[in-house]
Amino acid sequence: MRYTHHICFALCLVFAFFTISAAQDSDPNLIARLTNKEILRMIKGGLTPQVVIAKIKTSRCTFDTDPSELTELKFRGVPIEVIQAMIQAPYGMPANAKERVDAKPESQREYSNVGGVNIKNPVETSKAKDSTRGHLALDGKLDNGASPNEESKLTPADTLIPANSTVFVDEMEGFEHYLMAAMRKKNVPLIVVADPMKADFIIFGNADSKRAGWAKMLFLGSGYSGEMASMTMVNRKTKVVVFSDSSYRYNAYRGKRSTAEKLAKYLAKKIKGDQKL
Repeated sequence: MRYTHHICFALCLVFAFFTISAAQDSDPNLIARLTNKEILRMIKGGLTPQVVIAKIKTSRCTFDTDPSELTELKFRGVPIEVIQAMIQAPYGMPANAKERVDAKPESQREYSNVGGVNIKNPVETSKAKDSTRGHLALDGKLDNGASPNEESKLTPADTLIPANSTVFVDEMEGFEHYLMAAMRKKNVPLIVVADPMKADFIIFGNADSKRAGWAKMLFLGSGYSGEMASMTMVNRKTKVVVFSDSSYRYNAYRGKRSTAEKLAKYLAKKIKGDQKL
């Protein structure tokens, strides 16, 4: 009887292995990612720059190309041609892999790769993509009787966010409510208004959730969803982008609140830093 149980257990393991392998071939989210750590490991292992670059071109890449990280890589012996290949590599799957996974035009794809994460594209409706109140206000297409703003030369001061400025949070398929609640919780010193034409700044963004699959729940013991969100804050009058950030939580036990509060936290930090300039 014990021998039979051992055979059944072994067959289950083999079945799980082939199931995961097949899922990895069909699901780009399960493909192993190539990071700065793997590049260092290959260089320290004696692989030539040509071999490392070839691996970069055929892998799903999520490199951190912050200037400080690039300087650290050069200090630790990574050849300059490898660093250049890391900078030029697309964030996510290589181009040829994207073509194999989805040959549809970008506008017709159900998912788009953003920062190495597949985000579900919003369902097209009768409303045009850029016809939200925030976009219309930014383009000056909302008629409030005001005269057009005269063009002026931009300066570094235009990138600052004064405390107690007015801001309009544009539509984000429901995520705007989480973001406004997070801004209140994190004491972001901005005044949220309902009329975009009365706002000094407009916040645009998007968010998406990825429910935990059976493999994540079985092997990692986590049923929390993965949450991804990004936001961009624009000066309505000068069109200058004054703040932009993104957040990804693999195990977001508070759902969209986790990413919203992270974005609000760093927005408050940016405003606080601007007051010292």
